[in-house]
Amino acid sequence: NLEKVREVCYDEGVKEIAKIITSKDYKELEKNVLKMGKLGEKLMNEVENLSKDEYILGLYDKELEEKNIRESIRLRAFDNGFNDGFDKGKQDGFNNGFTNGFNDGVKNTIKNMLKNKISIEVISEVTGLTKKEIEKIK
Repeated sequence: NLEKVREVCYDEGVKEIAKIITSKDYKELEKNVLKMGKLGEKLMNEVENLSKDEYILGLYDKELEEKNIRESIRLRAFDNGFNDGFDKGKQDGFNNGFTNGFNDGVKNTIKNMLKNKISIEVISEVTGLTKKEIEKIK
């Protein structure tokens, strides 16, 4: 905790820096910095200039920061949704392709069995398909 630094610093230079770092508001910061003489004045001028700089202000603009956080969350959610959808689509595509391929293989096998004069009754027993389903494949 930086507040403790103020209490335990024995070196006056470090103690003054600790006071600057732990300043609670602008007035206290100014008071602590100006104790440093010309260097403190230069530092305060720089702080004032930076506090008016649009770019610097934009870096710490709370509203902008919150907007960026919301956008980051939205993009992460989109990416997660996209990835989940892609994975599901890929799995569904694989399952459909496998099922269609399997069914095509069964149909081809049944056609070959019929060409080789194997009876519909035997094909039905082997495949578990009804006679009507086998007739449709012919």
